[in-house]
Parts: sequence; structure tokens; C-alpha cells
Amino acid sequence: MLSGHLDLTCSVDSAGRSHLSRQSFRAPMHISKPHLDEGVLVVNVVNPTAGLLDGDRIACTVAVESGASLSLTTPSASRAHRVLEGEAAVTQDFRVASGAWLECWPEIFIPQAGARYRQRTAVHVDAGGGVLLAESIAPGRVAAGEVFAFAEVAWSTDVFAGGVAVVRERFRLTPECEAVRAMRRQFATPYYASCVVIAPGLTRESPCWA
Repeated sequence: MLSGHLDLTCSVDSAGRSHLSRQSFRAPMHISKPHLDEGVLVVNVVNPTAGLLDGDRIACTVAVESGASLSLTTPSASRAHRVLEGEAAVTQDFRVASGAWLECWPEIFIPQAGARYRQRTAVHVDAGGGVLLAESIAPGRVAAGEVFAFAEVAWSTDVFAGGVAVVRERFRLTPECEAVRAMRRQFATPYYASCVVIAPGLTRESPCWA
């Protein structure tokens, strides 16, 4: 049973470059050495363990200050394993100031057979700030023949722009729930993905459309 955290603040230095002005993390969370890519600070978030187990708790808090740009990535899929009782849980709180940019695009989440997992994400974007949040979920270890063999996946996402709630997503999936049955009537192995983009002056020519 692990109780980990990730606490990051991205600011701009005297030269106008994005950097981590605060960083704190505890197992199973770890980060790679940050690097700049076309002015955006890229931070690779790593869970070096095999995945989340019964009772694991992870809290992630990320703040991007005005003028800074941060991209959070992961090197591989994240996994939740079988639990006998209880659950694994992750909470994520992202705050983006006016004139700041946050991109969060983790690799796919794979709930394995018997997994019970709960995730809560809250994103607060000040007026004039921007965010790209992408999330994706596999139905299980498809190559191993596990499709909707997990016990439960409970997922909630709230996005606030300028103090106004603009996205509220909730779902609770179990192998026999109606939402899963509806997906399986159309697809043998359905995957789910969502993407939220908030950006001042966004146009079809903006890179994120590609």
C-alpha cells in the first residue's frame, strides 16, 4: 500500500524561460529531468512500479503560473491491478493562470482483471489561460484476452474556465453495467478517449488540431 504524491509548480525565470520553481514527489511517483521543447517545459511523469495495487493513493497537484508553458507526459501505459477489497485511487488538481499553458497527455490507462480504481480530476483555468487535457482508457489487457474483466472503474473530471464550469464528466463502469453492454453491442473491444482544449485565439491552423 503506497501513499504517493506529485506537487509541481511551473514558473518563468528572469530570462522568460519556463522552469519548475517547485517540485515534490514521493513513491510511486517520479519525474524525469525536465527539458525545453520550443519554449514548452516537458516533464515526463513516471511510475516505476508495475502499477497501482489495492489501497494505493496518489495525489497530484500541478500549477502553471502566468507566462509559463508546461507539458506533462508519461513514458508508458498506467495500470491498475486486481484488488481483493478496497480500491486504488488517484486525485489530480491542475491550476493554470492567465497567460499560461498546460498540456497533459498521459499514455492509455489499462484496468486489469479484478481492478477497482477511482480517479478524480479538477482543472481550473483562469481567463486567458490555456489547457489541453487528453485521457484514454482500454477495456483491459486485450492481448491477454481480458476485456472488461475489471471490477470497477469510477472516473470524474471537472473543468472550470474563468471560474465557470464548462465540463463535468462522470462514469462508473462495471463489466455488466448498461454503458458497457451498449458499447459491446457496437464494438468487440471498445476503447474510450476524451480531449478538452481551452485556448484563447484557437484556430484550425493551431498545432493541436494536427
